[in-house]
Amino acid sequence: YLILSTTMRKKCKRAIATVVPFAILLQQGTLLFISHRLIELTVKIHDAAAGAELPPVHAASTPIAADDNTSALGSTAQNNHEYTPNFSSLEISLPILFASSPGLLPSLPSKHHVPRDVISSKSFEKYYSSWDLENDPLPLFMYNPSIVPLHSTSSNSTMIINHHGLEHSKYLATFRLSSVHSCGFPTVEFWNKPVNYLGLAILDERLQVATLPPGTIATGVSPSLDMIVDINALLRHIFTGKGTKKYFVFEDVRLFIIHNQLYMSIRMFLFPICITIDHHGIESSQAPPSPAMCKGNASSSMTELPAIYRSNDHMHLFVAGNALSLNCNTTDCKNFQFFEVKNEHGDTSKSNTLKEHWASMPRLIIDHGQDIYKQFVEDSQYYKDPETSRKLLPMRGKEIMSFGLPLPRSNSSQLIDNAIGKYFIPRDRGSACCIQIEKKYYNDLFPSDPPESIMVGITHKKTALRMPSSLGRKSFIYLSNLYAFSSHHPYQYIARSGLFCFGFTNNQTDSTSYSVANAYSELTKVQRVEFHGVSYDCPRIHFVSGITEKVGDETRVIVAYGVNDCVSRFVEILKRDLMIHLFSNAS
Repeated sequence: YLILSTTMRKKCKRAIATVVPFAILLQQGTLLFISHRLIELTVKIHDAAAGAELPPVHAASTPIAADDNTSALGSTAQNNHEYTPNFSSLEISLPILFASSPGLLPSLPSKHHVPRDVISSKSFEKYYSSWDLENDPLPLFMYNPSIVPLHSTSSNSTMIINHHGLEHSKYLATFRLSSVHSCGFPTVEFWNKPVNYLGLAILDERLQVATLPPGTIATGVSPSLDMIVDINALLRHIFTGKGTKKYFVFEDVRLFIIHNQLYMSIRMFLFPICITIDHHGIESSQAPPSPAMCKGNASSSMTELPAIYRSNDHMHLFVAGNALSLNCNTTDCKNFQFFEVKNEHGDTSKSNTLKEHWASMPRLIIDHGQDIYKQFVEDSQYYKDPETSRKLLPMRGKEIMSFGLPLPRSNSSQLIDNAIGKYFIPRDRGSACCIQIEKKYYNDLFPSDPPESIMVGITHKKTALRMPSSLGRKSFIYLSNLYAFSSHHPYQYIARSGLFCFGFTNNQTDSTSYSVANAYSELTKVQRVEFHGVSYDCPRIHFVSGITEKVGDETRVIVAYGVNDCVSRFVEILKRDLMIHLFSNAS
């Protein structure tokens, strides 16, 4: 490589990069390991050579509409001028109409907070120098949220029905609560014995933790609808089979609604769940659904996953049926995305359940049919009591593979991708999928014959190596791509944006509940994307983990993401603006 000409070096790098899809296609761990090492070697040699400069790239701001935090959230902001993308920015230029930073869950005890005085004085080293990992409670950070809407549904729905005093409850969200963080101060010791919990919360229209109606809860008890569960302790015992206990840790949870059933996806596993609100303390005329309102498949039994922390005793989490194990045999089995396709009447009841197994290189969709449990006998179940280990049911389906990855429409985006793309693992990884968008939002953006609808989601890229930082600590960098694909078989790519980031939380403009997490938000802003000594207005790690249509306003989309493995943020964006960003060729 060292003696090759510049032109031949570029060809060599492209040839090395092609090893990756073949390695994954063959599912050979050795080949995949070798290909990653080759990529790392390529990057190291490239950087050791006379340093190539990045093109002039600046980080633009994405201001939130000043009047939108106080206006009716159900109405769409009317812009005087249509969105004009700025593709010379790493921070995405999409107008953010509303943003929320929920902070920490009210149920999390203060013993798991970093004290405010320690943050303000930056005396972390002194404070944690005598920390006892065995006995002292670890600080926990809340990030990587997932979100689904709580629409009113039929009486056999798994979800809370929005009535009887709970009309303000619009969404269910999950969060990762972990001692592993990148908030901006060194706590390597916390990695030695990491803690990962699952946080759940009902959110209101401002994307803050919802509360029970006045008069429905005892004096002095928090009315917040949230809870924290140790899913590693409660679910790990269900694993059977060689090796599964050695490397699988439940960390990031994603929520999906499949045929009106709520599921949580964790790595290669899919669990049907049910969230309920007890009617204890609420007049019967205002009683929300009881556990009997949960829908489970015929062979299942309801099993509660008790909370380790809760704001009150009204909210409960249940496993509502058989768990499914996805067909995957490596430690990289995660980030799978499930979706359904609406028909012309907006109905998904006849849709097959589809899983985006790999977003690209190659693109692999698994069609699991209309009933993901149909292939199993009725007496197959995994979870009779918390002390019994049960097998997971293997999830089968038909593979739909396609190739080809479209370039961004913008030349500026292509230049940025070419400049920094060499540092990233070539394959796009799943983040959040999908929103089905009708052609009225993009009809004029297609050159001809636009489809009736398309599916839109977000993927992420991670650097192959830990990258240097002006703070002196190397760490990975995460960026995102927006993409669209066909809503019909074989669900091929239609368009793809360049690399970008969503921004930091903003205590001045975001909807927020004041807590120590506001201090975390400020603290984490030192952790920025850097390339060749140039710093950008982007979190070093932003991880999109949820996307949904806004309840009460079909023109808007809510994107949920974590900032530097430290705090959570939700942003609202117009569907029309997403389409302009994807299909515009502005430079």
